[in-house]
Amino acid sequence: MREKIIDYEEFLVPVPKEIRDLAILAQPLSDLEKSFDEIVSVQRRMIWTCTDGTYNCRKALVVGTGPIGILMGLLLRSNGLMVYMANKREPTEKESKIFQTAGIEYINTEDDFSGVLMSGLRFDLIFEASGGTADIAAKSLKILKNNGVLGIFGFSSTGHAELSSEDLQKLVYRSIAVVGLINGQKPHFQRAMLRLSEWNTIWPEIMKELITKTVNINDKVSVMKVLESKGPGEIKVKITW
Repeated sequence: MREKIIDYEEFLVPVPKEIRDLAILAQPLSDLEKSFDEIVSVQRRMIWTCTDGTYNCRKALVVGTGPIGILMGLLLRSNGLMVYMANKREPTEKESKIFQTAGIEYINTEDDFSGVLMSGLRFDLIFEASGGTADIAAKSLKILKNNGVLGIFGFSSTGHAELSSEDLQKLVYRSIAVVGLINGQKPHFQRAMLRLSEWNTIWPEIMKELITKTVNINDKVSVMKVLESKGPGEIKVKITW
């Protein structure tokens, strides 16, 4: 929020003019590009690609439908995985439009995955982005396939994730990996710019939905409002100068 800023050019990433209105999404998306790299790296412990060399046979569940969850769902989908999104409620109209356009299934997990367990649906990858109670991670292990990976991105602020000795044995026998995921670096920012350009071509209707509100820095009341609280249906708010 300065008139000028000085940095070394080698650390900067140029924004293509075609996506200048969407480029604020590059920061969270860069973290997710790195997260996917790490997941793929961990899964090199086995042959994780499908027989055709893609990830099209792999099922992924993203827990949480905030901006991180939605972007990760789109990222996994554009890498070919079958993607399911989960939250403890029905999807909003905006979320439904995004998921349907991208070919993503939605699951209401208000019953703490009981319905998923009963359905027999299992996942190769679960990405925890809800930031909900810590026990969500422990509960989600039950719906991971053997050799699956649980990626934890969201920070849980409450609760406990308890694992019994039997649970730990199952992690070993079922060859489950649990990975903590966090910030990307310059290469991931560069890839995020390319990804946004790609999405703007193949999913232009989705990209229009991701920036849910724009406010001007001179509108003090609106700026303070969006900084202090999240509005209904909000995905990403842009403040312009």
